[in-house]
Amino acid sequence: MIRGIIRGHDVVWDETACVWLWADTLSPTPQYGGEERHCTQCGDMPSPCDTGCPEGHDPCLGHIAGASSACCGHGRFVGYINWPGQHVTDGWKGAVKLAPEENGGKQLCES
Repeated sequence: MIRGIIRGHDVVWDETACVWLWADTLSPTPQYGGEERHCTQCGDMPSPCDTGCPEGHDPCLGHIAGASSACCGHGRFVGYINWPGQHVTDGWKGAVKLAPEENGGKQLCES
């Protein structure tokens, strides 16, 4: 079974229906018509996206000008900011990483 994480919540891929489901309820994720969930780190809902991204922005980060993607980590892993032209691979090499809350807050540090 293929597993993932959305905003800190476990999800599973339903190969029959070709949709992501919340692992605890087996209901569809927002991309497939289901309900949105809060960030497991800060407890807030995603902020609206003014640039056309369907998922919205991580509430802890908001819009980051020039970034192609970003994630706060939702308290489960180290967050990152990815800039255009960079390919984030194993360990998010090449991305700017965000320090987890227990390591001093949202300070940025080069990876």
